[in-house]
Amino acid sequence: MTKSKNVLLAEKLYQLAIQLKHCKKSDLVFQRKALIRTLSTMQFFIRCIGMPHISDQQAELIVTAFKDIPNNDPNDISADSITAPSEVDYSEEYDDLLLKMSFILFCCIKVLTEKKIGYQKAFQTYILGFHNLPRAFLSVADRRKITPQEALEYAKSYITL
Repeated sequence: MTKSKNVLLAEKLYQLAIQLKHCKKSDLVFQRKALIRTLSTMQFFIRCIGMPHISDQQAELIVTAFKDIPNNDPNDISADSITAPSEVDYSEEYDDLLLKMSFILFCCIKVLTEKKIGYQKAFQTYILGFHNLPRAFLSVADRRKITPQEALEYAKSYITL
C-alpha cells in the first residue's frame, strides 16, 4: 500500500527527531550548521504536511530535501507519492500541532544560532518536547500513532507551549 505524503513526511520527522534526541553535546558544538540545515528541512516538511495540495515543483523539492538527509533510503519517496491526492482532512487541533512543531524547531534554530550559555541544554529540552509530536500524523495502522492531545501532553511534560 502506498503511503500518503503526510505519513511519509511524519515518519521522516519522527526519525529525525529521535536522531536529534540522541545527539551528543559535541555535535551541538561541531555540527551546528548541519543541525540547523536538518532543522530547516524539518520545518519545510511540517509546512508541506499542512498543504492540502502539492504542485509537481514542490514535490520535487520535497524529494530532493528527503534525499539530502543522511542515512536515508532514496527509494523511500517519489514525486508521484507526494503529489497523490491526500484523503486526510485534519481538524483544527492538527493545524495547531503543526504550528507548535514549527515554533519549537524555530526555537531550536535560534538557540543554536545565538549560542548563549546553556544553549546545549535548551536545545535538548526543545527536542525532547518536539520528538513525539510527529507521531500524531502517522498512519492509523501504525502502532506508534498517538492523538494530538497525547502528543501535546508529551511535549508539555518537557516545555511550556
